[in-house]
Amino acid sequence: MNCPYCGREPIFLSSKEFYGRDYGTNVYLCRPCNAYVGTHGRGKTPLGTMANRNLREMRKRTHASFDPLWKSKRMSRSKAYKWMAEVMELPGDKAHIGMFDEEQCLELLGHLREKPNNQLKKGVTTLELTNGSQITKSKNAKIIIYSKPGDGKTTVAGKIPGKTLALDIDGTSQVLEGYSNVDVAKIDGKNPHDSILQFYAIAKANIGKYDNVFIDNLTHYQKLWLLKKGENTKSGMPELKDYALLDNHLLGLVETFNALDANIIFTAWETTRTIIHDDGQQYNQFIPDIRDKIVNHIMGVVHVVARLVRKADGTRGFILEGNQSIFAKNHLDQRKGCVQEELIVSSINQNTGGNK
Repeated sequence: MNCPYCGREPIFLSSKEFYGRDYGTNVYLCRPCNAYVGTHGRGKTPLGTMANRNLREMRKRTHASFDPLWKSKRMSRSKAYKWMAEVMELPGDKAHIGMFDEEQCLELLGHLREKPNNQLKKGVTTLELTNGSQITKSKNAKIIIYSKPGDGKTTVAGKIPGKTLALDIDGTSQVLEGYSNVDVAKIDGKNPHDSILQFYAIAKANIGKYDNVFIDNLTHYQKLWLLKKGENTKSGMPELKDYALLDNHLLGLVETFNALDANIIFTAWETTRTIIHDDGQQYNQFIPDIRDKIVNHIMGVVHVVARLVRKADGTRGFILEGNQSIFAKNHLDQRKGCVQEELIVSSINQNTGGNK
């Protein structure tokens, strides 16, 4: 067995050598990559595949979503793993999260979100009830902003209050020159999937330093992701299954970033869709340029969807209330529109420096 990240042969350690305590197991370790995997007992058979920090975190999150299927007794453990094997199209001996890569983890998370209730045992509920008088609005905003290219989406990262960690996906971060309240990471366009997962790991590890996480932008990320998939086909084009994987991947990304303890802002370019009324009347509506099958889902799981517009005099602002021509919503307050720097209204200290 070699390290999947660098190709080196890992060293073989006892659990006492690795953890400082004897757990009755051994470990394969690649020190340069901080990648490792445990073994079955004191033998040499690996318990899954080697994982670096990012993959370990992703597997942990996947287990946290999958394990309640059987731990809550909604179904037996064997039935839960049989279901996993079926939806992942894997043989039973390969249907183990400890063998999954990041993409497979995201795919399983997507299947778990779509799992119909009729597959669960009847008569068992894990729902918690909260009286409406005790419900409070989220202290952090989850937002999608969209517009034509060049209308000022990226600049918003520097104008909103607080300290911002931004991911530059489309190469437009130069407009943030001079904004000391923004730290920018640039995506690796040749490996967008792993790159955005690395950005998430950085954001999570340093979330106490930031008030906002800014992902700019989802439209271009889709293109980069599919281009990478096309490199592995004879035609140079993504396969049909890749589009379904992308849908699950994007949904997983949005939910994963939304779970961070900060304001989360996604950007996208704009497109239009045709909507047909029951009476046959048609009209076009501006929406974020995100995959058709999931755009409604993504717009539904954020607090705000805002379209950025620029007036003839150069003034820029957000539309926060939608109509037939524009999709927009604002579940945080009663505003119907705002200027760029007032997208987020909160108690964040105007002197930048983190939310903790």
